[in-house]
Amino acid sequence: MTPRLGFLLIPIVLAVAGPAMARCPDLLPEMRTATIEGIQRQLLQLGYNPGRNDGWLGGATTAGIRAYQRNARLPVDGCPSEDLLNHMSFATRTPAVARKAAALSPVQEAQRLLTDKGGYLGPVDGKSGPKTRAALRAFQQTHGLIPSGEADGQTMELLRRMGQ
Repeated sequence: MTPRLGFLLIPIVLAVAGPAMARCPDLLPEMRTATIEGIQRQLLQLGYNPGRNDGWLGGATTAGIRAYQRNARLPVDGCPSEDLLNHMSFATRTPAVARKAAALSPVQEAQRLLTDKGGYLGPVDGKSGPKTRAALRAFQQTHGLIPSGEADGQTMELLRRMGQ
């Protein structure tokens, strides 16, 4: 690409990206990363896939925010905010949000419940990978269950009881 062409494309890119960026109110710089990370954690716990928990507002996080907002019957703008984080953390969940969380597979539910307890730091994706199995084994061993690393009935029952 010639330098001249690059200078012509910059205004076009800014014109297209500008309105999308401008529609979200700015978070305080010192709170931006922490707020987005908190929203990403909450999205994971609720069974949405915000991508990496990195404090960056990428496409997967924006899509997760939009899906949550739709299910919670909030205005859908895809914008991170402290109010959204508070809603996700403390507000009474609407039936649609509760159904979304209830529709998790056993592995997703185990991942979410273990994340709530700080025993699992991976994605809530329903895949029984090494992190999930290790977290399940640690939980099972701590609570006197056979450490199989599987989301079996006895393990799930105990996780659910402890999650209430």
